[in-house]
Amino acid sequence: MRIVRRVLAVVATLFVLLIVTLWTASRFGLVQEMVRTRLLDILRTSLDAQIDLGGVGGTLGRSLVLRDFRVAVAGHNVVRAPPVEVVYALLSEQALLKVEVAAGSTVREAIEASGVLLRFPQIDLQNAAVGIFSRPCKL
Repeated sequence: MRIVRRVLAVVATLFVLLIVTLWTASRFGLVQEMVRTRLLDILRTSLDAQIDLGGVGGTLGRSLVLRDFRVAVAGHNVVRAPPVEVVYALLSEQALLKVEVAAGSTVREAIEASGVLLRFPQIDLQNAAVGIFSRPCKL
């Protein structure tokens, strides 16, 4: 029985070590470039379209973030997800948050996706003045 417990403990330790290693490795540029290259190969093989991908991020097994993703068919952009910056400033603190949203997303969707509402819970989005390049706009 003691041997079985030791074997299980070793297997569990190795499994946790593997997960931590993969999670850590996914944050390095070399691994991200390998993921980007493989993803482009899969998409180009599967779709009859031109695929461009600026970069990838996220962590293995949890999230995959596509940066500057474009799909073009017959020379026309079908999907384009440009990076968007959401900025919020107080006298004591400023935040510039980059977020990827689908083309045609609303200002509200970009604000919510950026996480600024979690970072600054005092923001009342219903009554806040918002704008694009300092020009007022609606949510």
